[in-house]
Order: sequence, then C-alpha cells, then structure tokens
Amino acid sequence: MITIVTDSSSGFTRAAARRLGARVVPMYYQVGGRTYRDGYADENGDYFPVIFQNRYLPRTVQTPVEDFKAMFSMLCQEEDNQVLCLTISSRLSGTYQNALQAAADFGGRVKVVDSLTVAGALALLVEQARHAIRQGAGLEEAARLVEEARLRTRLYFTVGSMANLRRSRRLGTVRQGMGNILNVQPVLTCRQGLVHSCKMVRGQRLLLAELAALVPENARQVVLHFQRNKKAAQQLLSALKLRCRQAQFSMDVLGPVLSIHLGEGVLAVAWLESAE
Repeated sequence: MITIVTDSSSGFTRAAARRLGARVVPMYYQVGGRTYRDGYADENGDYFPVIFQNRYLPRTVQTPVEDFKAMFSMLCQEEDNQVLCLTISSRLSGTYQNALQAAADFGGRVKVVDSLTVAGALALLVEQARHAIRQGAGLEEAARLVEEARLRTRLYFTVGSMANLRRSRRLGTVRQGMGNILNVQPVLTCRQGLVHSCKMVRGQRLLLAELAALVPENARQVVLHFQRNKKAAQQLLSALKLRCRQAQFSMDVLGPVLSIHLGEGVLAVAWLESAE
C-alpha cells in the first residue's frame, strides 16, 4: 500500500484529500508572536483579518522535520505501507528539504518528490500520483511518473500588488516596476520552481480573457484559486467552462501561507498539459 502525503500549499480540502486517500501536513505562519496552523483549505477559519488587518507583519514557517516524521511514522506502522510525499517547490520553501531529512529515517519506505510548483499545480500532481498507484505503479515508478508529469504542469496567476511577492523574495525574473501602473495587472507563472513574469494587462476584462486563453481547450482538469475576489474567479470559471467543455473544475480560496506571500487580489489557474 502506498499513501500520498503533501503539504497544505496544495490547497486541498479535507474531503478532496480523503477522496484521493492523501494526507496533508500543515504549514504555519506567525503574527505578533503567535503561531497559526495552515491546514486543510476548508478548516483555516477567518484568517484574513489576522494576516492583512493586523499591525504586525506576518511571516510564514515551513513544515518542520518533526511534523513529517510524525506523519511518516504513523503511516509506516504497518509493515507493507510506503509513502510518496510531494511538496511545494524547493525554490519557494525549505519544506522539501525537511521532508527529505525526515524520510531518511524510514529505510527507503518514504520517497519525497520536489513538485517544483505549488497550489493547484501541486494538487494536480497528487492526482497523477494517485492515478499511477491505482494503475499498479510501485513507489519508485510512481515517483518517476510524477517527476515526468511535473514538466507538464502549468500555473498562471495575477496579484493585486507586487509588494508581498517582492517582500517574500520568491521572485525569478520580474521587472521591479511591474504592477505600479494604474489599472494594470501582471500575468505571472511558476516555472522551474520560481515565479516569473509573462506580461502586463490593462483592465480586469482583458486580464480574465488572457488567463482563460492560456488554458488549452482540451484541458481535462483545471484548478482555480482566489483571495477576496470571488466574483472575478466566478467570471473566469464561466469563461473556462465555455472554452474547456470536457474539463472538470475545482475552485477554492487560497490558504493563509500563500496569501501572505501573494497578498490580496490573487487569481490563479492551474492545469496539466496533455502527455500527447
């Protein structure tokens, strides 16, 4: 038996994770000396005032080694159990390295894969891992198939302001002046594990059209995330349903840890390119 483990940056609700037989290890954030848990997407409570309406600047905390060890230990209690762990990009967080360190104690029964992505794209890789395991793949083969699939993940998004991303230092190639022009918003992507800029778009109508046009018509699974802009997310979802008629869609609020790095006004879309 192989159980999939991922971190909370994947954005899974408890029900979605249960459907895949996956376990979610939480990430954490701190505000004003207090530590908060970022867990399943539907169990984080009303965190918005804590991170955006507080006089203290929030900071995020990567999933500690001890949390991974506790999860792996619980899952490996049965002699024939193995674990495939998929984490947020190692270029965005130290979580991957912590998972690797924890896995070293389990004699090859735990395999850790760096997703080189985050959010909905990471969730889609978990889906790929589950499909491979259900088709009979062993631990090493499933990990290899996920590593191949991550080359086909696509994640595009926009933010209301570039300030949080600059502060987080998770940027790849992004012009410093981006996002400062009135009514102009950036289209960004996560590529090779880091955030890169694609273009600037003036006005929300054109921005939504640009995001929708990026998704191929033959996409089969599409994941959307938003933060404090549900109306825009619903408009994007409607456009995508017309464009991608065979796709299955999911849409969730972005969790607190990623919201701290991306700020308000996030709108993201992820999918997996066809292997063909």
